Amino acid sequence: MSTEPVPAESAGQLVLHRPSSMATGLARRIHIYLDDHQIADLENGGTACVPASAGPHILRARCLPLGGAEVPFILADRETLRAQIYVGVLEDVRIELDPHT
Repeated sequence: MSTEPVPAESAGQLVLHRPSSMATGLARRIHIYLDDHQIADLENGGTACVPASAGPHILRARCLPLGGAEVPFILADRETLRAQIYVGVLEDVRIELDPHT
C-alpha cells in the first residue's frame, strides 16, 4: 500500500500502531485509509509508518464486520503524528491520536 509521493519540504509522517490485544477481532486486519486512499493493513500488534503531506486530513479505520472509526486532523510541516488503532472490548474500532506529538 502506498500513497502519492510527498514533497520533502512539506512531508510529515504518521506512525500507526495497533496494540496487541486478546479482544474480539484480534485475528482480523484493520484497514487504514488517509483521505480515502488505503495506506495500511494493521494486524494485531502491527505498526506502519506512512509519509503524508502537511495540511488537513481524515484518518479512517475499518474492520469488517465490526465497523469503523474516523478522525480529522491537521498535520504540520515535518510533524510526526502517532495514532493507536484498535478494536475495543465492545467490538468497536477506535482511533486515538497521541496529544504529545
